[in-house]
Amino acid sequence: MPDDDLNPNSGTHDEKENPSETPLPQSSPASIPTANPERKPADHKKARLFTRIWRIHRKRQRRVSPPNVAEKITVFLILVTAGIGGIQARIYHQQKKIMESSGHQTDQLIAYAKAQACAAKSFAASAAAINTGIGDAVGKLNLQADKLEKSVRQAARLAKATEEANSNAANADRPWIGAFFSVSNFESGKAPTYTVTYINSGRRPAKVDLTANQSGPYVVFPKEPQYSFDMVPSTSVIVPNQPSISTWTGKDTDFAAATTPGQVFYVYAKAEYRDARDNSPYWTHVCWRYLPKAGTSDARWANCSEYNDAN
Repeated sequence: MPDDDLNPNSGTHDEKENPSETPLPQSSPASIPTANPERKPADHKKARLFTRIWRIHRKRQRRVSPPNVAEKITVFLILVTAGIGGIQARIYHQQKKIMESSGHQTDQLIAYAKAQACAAKSFAASAAAINTGIGDAVGKLNLQADKLEKSVRQAARLAKATEEANSNAANADRPWIGAFFSVSNFESGKAPTYTVTYINSGRRPAKVDLTANQSGPYVVFPKEPQYSFDMVPSTSVIVPNQPSISTWTGKDTDFAAATTPGQVFYVYAKAEYRDARDNSPYWTHVCWRYLPKAGTSDARWANCSEYNDAN
């Protein structure tokens, strides 16, 4: 359609521009011709599609009011819900894939388990056969072990008997030191003389490291009696059947101490020596006590019930 037809104020505009012209008498308006849609002016050019769409969009924007806060929040929630739905759809898809993979792996595990069960059955059968053979072998080994144990016991008895025989032979040949005792002038007011004679009754010489002698009263004889030395002990050798004499002089009060009630007078001695062949250590302890005259019994010396010992 021409631009003149679209401007309703075109006549008025012309009147204002030509004020000198004499106005014509108004006549009745001419009839408006009926528009023919098929008829198109030759000078009309149709706008492009993008331009028309943009014009329609601008017209609608002018007529529609801007969205309020509630509508914006609604649109935001719709977008968030859509995003969550997409994420859930992605998760469900991944879970489906995992379940399908797990199902496949489970089938493989079942197949492997069946194969292992078959192998275990085969191994069990083989093991049963082996156990049968092992049982027979173990039975035979047990019989042999019993025989061997009996042989070992017999050998142990023989070895023990041999060891005892060797020990007895060695002990029979080892040095053995004993002692006997004598006293003189054991009277009131006199100093007695005590003599202890050591003798080796064994078959080998003895290396004597110490001989000690002592006399005196005790109410109770101690387990380890005291000894006094007036010289440094020296080492000596006593051959078989050779005596070794130790003599010392007592006090003139010894007899009075021996006859005092409530105490006992003792003479005791010890010898420490070694075997001359293998240097094995040995010792001997000896002890005598004085028994005063009582009734019809004569006074006499007797062996002690304690301390007399040797190894």
